[in-house]
Amino acid sequence: MPAEMLEAARVGGAGEWRSFGTLVLRAMTPAPVAVFLFSSSASGTTTVGGAFLSGPPAGRRDARPAAPLSVGSAPGQRQGLGSPPPLGPRPGMRDHDRVDARFAGIAEVTETPSVAVVVDVMRAFTVAAWAFGRGAERIVLAESLDEALTLKAANPDWVALKDGPPAPGFDTVNSPGLLRSSNLKGRTVVQKTTAGTVGALAVKEAPLVLCASFAVAEATARLLRTRGSESVTFVVTGEGGQADEDLACAQYIARRAAGAGADAAEYLRRAGESRAAAELAEGVRLGVHPDDVALCLELDRFPFAMVAAMEDSLMVLSARPQP
Repeated sequence: MPAEMLEAARVGGAGEWRSFGTLVLRAMTPAPVAVFLFSSSASGTTTVGGAFLSGPPAGRRDARPAAPLSVGSAPGQRQGLGSPPPLGPRPGMRDHDRVDARFAGIAEVTETPSVAVVVDVMRAFTVAAWAFGRGAERIVLAESLDEALTLKAANPDWVALKDGPPAPGFDTVNSPGLLRSSNLKGRTVVQKTTAGTVGALAVKEAPLVLCASFAVAEATARLLRTRGSESVTFVVTGEGGQADEDLACAQYIARRAAGAGADAAEYLRRAGESRAAAELAEGVRLGVHPDDVALCLELDRFPFAMVAAMEDSLMVLSARPQP
């Protein structure tokens, strides 16, 4: 404290204690405040407007993951479901305050879930929905092309389909646009695809397995609500768990299963802008009908959920109408 300031206070009539209280203490205040701020910054905590905000110290990354975000959050809040950013949460993130919804790629499902919803929008489970819509009685999910051909050879009246271009022994390909004109009344379909059927077989030990796409989204959500499922694993089958069309569909179903409102247009937009949609539209993938993308984006085309269960040694998909 400069001596001139103390002398001026005495000239003005201030005593020693008043000078100490009004000048010395005020001059000392910034020092402890600065010490507090610097020590707080070092420990990763600072204060803004009286609120404590925790974060990693400068130059150090926090190894802890962000806290789970609630599906029931108000629109506009940062969240995994409901008004999501274009890519939404990645597989492995947990969401939902009423239903513990986990989104995982096929390889990330290391334990048997209590309820699994296997999503393949483009195109396995859109095709499966259309097969039931055209009268199919059941769909056998084959583990390999060889198994599909073996089943077809043993059951000549079954309809065998696969991904890609037509091939000997198979009746048709994995295209909703091509399948929608087929008469499958009372028939059994054998389906083998590169993602959807693989994902379903990966969780075949689960007590409840549902196969889903936008075509059966609401019926799938309704079955989950009716069952009162509290923990659901959504298997995102495409692109190693990164397919945004599958993730968007899974997120939409999760919100609807919780009874939460959801703007379907946003989820459908994401699916329509996905890499899979572009590849189908541009002819990168084979065995495609020009209407495939539009049919894959048709919301709630059918009023049934698709339940997969083991029958003897085969995993069989069946349609279960939802009121």
